Amino acid sequence: MGEHQLPHNPSPPINIADGSEIAVDGGFAHPVLIPPPQLTPPANQDIMFIAGWEGHPDFLSLDFGDGTAPYTSSTFGDVTSVNINHTYVTPDTEYTAVLTLSRDDVGEQSVSTIISVIQQVPEKIADETATLEIPGTVITENGGSQQILVNESRVRDAGGDAGTPDNVLTVIKSDRTILRINTESAPPVYQNGNYTGNVTGVTMIPPAVNATIGGDIGRAAVDFSVTMGDYQSEARIETSIGKEVADDARNAFTLACPEIEEIAYTVYFTKSGFTNYSSIQEATINFSAKTSWVNSIGGNDCVRIVRWLDDGTSVSYTPKFVGFSGENSVFQVTTDGFSVYGVVSVPPAASPSGSSGSGGSKANAGVGLILDLNAGEKASVSLDNTAITDVTVWPVKGISECMVTVEKKLSIPQDMEPNASVYEYDFSKFYKAEVTALSKIVYTFSMPKQWLTANHTLPGMLFYDEESGEWNILAVNVTGETDEYVVAEAEAPGFGLLAIVGSDTSGTTDIPPSVTEEITPIVTPPAPEEPGSEPTPQPTPAPFLIVIPAVCMGLALYLKRL
Repeated sequence: MGEHQLPHNPSPPINIADGSEIAVDGGFAHPVLIPPPQLTPPANQDIMFIAGWEGHPDFLSLDFGDGTAPYTSSTFGDVTSVNINHTYVTPDTEYTAVLTLSRDDVGEQSVSTIISVIQQVPEKIADETATLEIPGTVITENGGSQQILVNESRVRDAGGDAGTPDNVLTVIKSDRTILRINTESAPPVYQNGNYTGNVTGVTMIPPAVNATIGGDIGRAAVDFSVTMGDYQSEARIETSIGKEVADDARNAFTLACPEIEEIAYTVYFTKSGFTNYSSIQEATINFSAKTSWVNSIGGNDCVRIVRWLDDGTSVSYTPKFVGFSGENSVFQVTTDGFSVYGVVSVPPAASPSGSSGSGGSKANAGVGLILDLNAGEKASVSLDNTAITDVTVWPVKGISECMVTVEKKLSIPQDMEPNASVYEYDFSKFYKAEVTALSKIVYTFSMPKQWLTANHTLPGMLFYDEESGEWNILAVNVTGETDEYVVAEAEAPGFGLLAIVGSDTSGTTDIPPSVTEEITPIVTPPAPEEPGSEPTPQPTPAPFLIVIPAVCMGLALYLKRL
C-alpha cells in the first residue's frame, strides 16, 4: 500500500467519479472513493483505488465486493488518503466496491463505486507507457487554480529540454514525449531558471507505438495527442496493441457496428494515476494499416474505428483519412478519452458516399502523421480546415515518425502584413523529426475562383523568412481546378508562416486556359517614354523587413526564455 497526500479543501464537498456529492456535518468529512481510471479493468490485472477523506477517522474498510477479505486500516496520523491495490480474477462480472470510514463519536460514512471486470487483454505485441511526470516540477494548489513550476536545469539533466515556443511552455522529455502546458500568462514567467504560471491546459504527444501484425495488415502504428484541463504528475497512459480480440470486446464492437467484416487489430489504453478523471478533454488518435489491405476491403470508406467505453457502452466512428506513411494508410478520430479501440472493416454497401466522423480537432487547423518514411521516398498528408490541403515532403534519410500541422491564422500584426491581397495566413509546423532531414517541401492549396476573380489575380504564396525578416515570393504551379476552386502548389524552403495571396501571372505557371479565361489579372503598363528621353527606371519593390519572435520549427524548437 502506498500513500499519497490529497489537498485539504473543506468546502465545497468533493465530487466523486460518478458526479454525486458526499457531505456530512462535524467530525471527519467527505469520504471519497476514487475508482481506477478504467471502470472496466481486465481480469487478473492489478488496479488501484484511492480512498480519501478530511479530518481524523478511527477506522477504514474497503470491501471490494468479490468475496475477498476487505482492506482495513486504523492507523492514519495526518494522512488524508491511501492508495489500495486489488486484483479481480473473474471476468464478465460486475462488482460494487464500498468504502466505509468511522469514528466512535461521529458514526460511519460510506461511498461506493461499480467496477465491471472484462476479459484479459489478448497477447500484447507492442506496449508502451507515456507519463506526464516532468523532473524538477512543483505543483501548488491555490484558490482553485493550479500553479506549476518547472526547473529548466532539472529537465535538461534528465535528457530533455524546455522552452516557450509560441509563448507556450513546452517540455520535450528524454523519451521524445512532448508536453505543451498552457498558462494564464503567455508566456509563463521565467526567473532564476524556473518557468512558473497558472495552468489552463496540458497537451501530451507521446511517440507512436509500432507493432507487426503480419499477414495482410502488415505493420500497425498508433499515435495520439491528449488534451487535459490540468497537470497531473502521476498520470500514465499505457498503449497496448494486440492482433487478437477478446470475446467481450468483440461483442461490444459488434453492438456498435453490426456490419463488421474483419477486425484488423485492437488497442487497449489503460489509464492510471489520474486523480481527476474529467481532466481529459479531448484525444486525437491516429491508427495505421497497410494500404494494400485498405484497398482490398474496398478503400478508405470501408474502414471504421470502434470503441468500447469504460461505462460498458460502445460506439463506431467513421475516421478521417489523413495520409500515407510508407506502405500504410493513416486514419484519425477525435474522441473524449481512452479505453478499448478496434480497427475494423465494413462492406462497401455499408459505407457512406463520403468520409465523415470525428476527424478534426480544431475548426481552423489540420494535422497529419507520417510513419516509416525512407530516404528519397516522398510522402503526403491531407489536411482539412485550411486553404493548404496537402503537404508533401521528401526526406534525405529515413524518418521513423513525423507529424505536420497547419493552423489558419485569423490575423497577424499590422506591421507584418505583406503588400499583397491576402486570402489566408497559415502557420505550418513539423514535429518529431528534424527539418534538416527533408530535402524538399511542397504545399498544395486551393483558392475560390470567386475571390480570385474579384481581385483580378491568380493563386500565389509567400513564405516568411524569419532569419532575414522578409516575405519571399514562391513559384506557384496551377495544377487543376473544380467548379469553385483553383488548385495550385508551391515549393517552400521550410515550415512557418505562409500567406496565400493573389498574384499576377509573373509568379504563376502552368495555368489551365479555363482559369485564365475566368480570372484576368490587372496589369498596369508603364507610361510611354518621350522620344529621345532616357528610359525611366522602374523601382524595385523594397523587401519587407519584418522582425518577429522565433517560433517552433519541428522538434528543433527555438526554445527561448521570455
